[in-house]
Amino acid sequence: MLIRNLFLAAVLGVLVAGAASAQDSSEFPLKTGAGIVQSLDYNGSSMIVSGYSYDVALDAKVEIGGTFGAFTMLKPGMKVRIDYLVKSASSREIVLIEEIPSGYRIPEV
Repeated sequence: MLIRNLFLAAVLGVLVAGAASAQDSSEFPLKTGAGIVQSLDYNGSSMIVSGYSYDVALDAKVEIGGTFGAFTMLKPGMKVRIDYLVKSASSREIVLIEEIPSGYRIPEV
């Protein structure tokens, strides 16, 4: 009985977490941008891209070199395309980061 209750509690926790993520993405506008990574704060899960500060979602998808990557694999100077949620006038949260090959020109930069 105890194991069953623990299992049900774990399943409920996953469902609630999934609902919170889904709510975030529908509650806030999703925007796309591109730029050059200027600085990274791995511990604080934030970065500056072409002069703009962003928080990075803990579950953000990262693609480097055309394959799966991690936030901690990013380096200053990399060109990236990002999808981010506008949570307020001063708060933006990245949900997707894709490395742009170095030979490609970014029009916004």
